[in-house]
Parts: sequence; C-alpha cells; structure tokens
Amino acid sequence: MNLPPAKLKRFLELSTRIQSLSKELSALLAEHSDLVQMSEDAQKEQSILKHSLKITADHYGVSISELMGRRRTARVAEARQVVFWLLIRACGMTGSEASRLTGRDHHTILHGVRRVEERRSVYRGVLEDTNTLRSLVYFAAIEGNEEPPTA
Repeated sequence: MNLPPAKLKRFLELSTRIQSLSKELSALLAEHSDLVQMSEDAQKEQSILKHSLKITADHYGVSISELMGRRRTARVAEARQVVFWLLIRACGMTGSEASRLTGRDHHTILHGVRRVEERRSVYRGVLEDTNTLRSLVYFAAIEGNEEPPTA
C-alpha cells in the first residue's frame, strides 16, 4: 500500500496518541477500580429491585408504579412490604441499601420486613407465597436474567 508521506506521518501520530490514551485509561481504571466495582454493584442492585418489583407485582396483581408510589391500600401496602422483605431476606441487602433503592425511609423498610415476618409466622399461605417469591427473585438474581420470571 502506498500512502503519501503526509498521511503516513499522520497515521503514525494518531497511532501513538491512541496507544498513549489507552495506557492512561488503563492506569485510571486500575487506580479507580473501586468506582468500576461500585458501578457494577449499583447495576446489580437495580436488576434485583427490578426483578423483585416485577415478580411481586405479578403475584399480587398490582402495578410496579403502584408499588413504587405512595398509594396505601391494603393490597398495595402488603405487596410493597413483600418487596422490602425480598430485598433484605432474599437478596441480603441492608435496610439502608433497600431504602436508597426504593426511596423509602429505612425505618419504613424495616417495619415492612417485620410485618411480613409476622404474617409468615401466622399464615401458612403467606409463608408459602413469600418462599416462592424469594426463590424466583434469588434465581433471577443469580442467573442475571434481563427479564424476571413470573410468579
């Protein structure tokens, strides 16, 4: 291939700059690997929240917007508390992490978890339902599915 000398010189300059930028990028990524990990963790948390909301909404016959909204009808409130319970019990999040993801106060999250625990200890159906939902969320999170399974 015959390139004019000016184009060949420009090609070599660009190639050298690209190699230099690649080295700088690698150094930055190595220096700030914690930020890359935090970003991956945030993506995983968002995926877990999405799965928990979808699976719970399908099971309780409510919408995801109702679960994330302020509506406090018994059915929506119960389903929302199950989402809190799933985030903490099935996914191992802290109250603060669940709070940050859902936009609820961490006391609200912990209250919801306690209420679900109470209902699980009294009602066999709640125990079975939450165990099923926990399994669905757990396996969806492990497999990293884009689309959550339905209950």
